Amino acid sequence: MTEVSDAEIRDHSGKLKLRAKQILIFLKQGGAWRLHRDIWNDYAPLKSDDR
Repeated sequence: MTEVSDAEIRDHSGKLKLRAKQILIFLKQGGAWRLHRDIWNDYAPLKSDDR
């Protein structure tokens, strides 16, 4: 099973620090789904006024 999502990392004040795309790959082992790979890449750098 594969999951594709967007991720955001914010600082304590709520300002956006990083935007990324994430892909999780799960494999079924012994009847349970287990995380096999966690892959992510960040989008282009944020503009200074977005930080």
